[in-house]
Amino acid sequence: MNVFGLTDMGKVRQTNQDSFKIVQMDDLYLLVVCDGMGGANGGKTASSNAVDAFVCSAAIKIDAAGGDKDKYEKALRDAVADANKKVYEMSTESADLAGMGTTLCAALTDSERIWAVSVGDSRIYKFARGRINQISHDHSYVQALLDSGSITVAESKNHPNKNIITRAVGTQEEVEFDSFLMKFDMDGLLLCSDGLTNFVSDSELNKIFKQNNSAEDTAKAYIDAANAAGGGDNITAIVIKK
Repeated sequence: MNVFGLTDMGKVRQTNQDSFKIVQMDDLYLLVVCDGMGGANGGKTASSNAVDAFVCSAAIKIDAAGGDKDKYEKALRDAVADANKKVYEMSTESADLAGMGTTLCAALTDSERIWAVSVGDSRIYKFARGRINQISHDHSYVQALLDSGSITVAESKNHPNKNIITRAVGTQEEVEFDSFLMKFDMDGLLLCSDGLTNFVSDSELNKIFKQNNSAEDTAKAYIDAANAAGGGDNITAIVIKK
């Protein structure tokens, strides 16, 4: 597998509140993207600490599984809970960090399967047979309106409350999240923050994926495309090419 991640501040923000990490463990790759919120200090603190806590917890639990892949999904679920605990405790201990939180999307992959989790509106996409499909489901106000039929997809693109998320890591003592288990019967995977998806359409993401051979070139092209479209937010992308 070919794996590469990249983050960029964009053209408008003064700080980068996105964080990501890629960890290889023998035949496994652990990938995580977080997009922080809560002011300049709070957002970065939330995302970076969530990434570190998640990776540390997941790595320990995966190692403890001793190769039993049936335990990997629980390892990721427990890691989300541990990341939430870390960020929440930090937010309650400092007035400057009160109310901070972060999205989180993560995947654990080998050559056969993908285990994934998501909280918030950072996304996971798969690419297969020339098509792009979003695996994760946004936990956002606008997505709730879409799910209820209150607005159309076209109306959602420029909705004034587009950036309001309904779930986040660290904002409450307990966190709700989605988890997935899939066969790795695809050409690749993308984990990204909304600084990419708010400025680059799914069809353009698919086009760029098909135009670039390496994960590194693809990730760089995604950053360039988001910046060319205005770069109105921090941009993070992790790409896997199988």
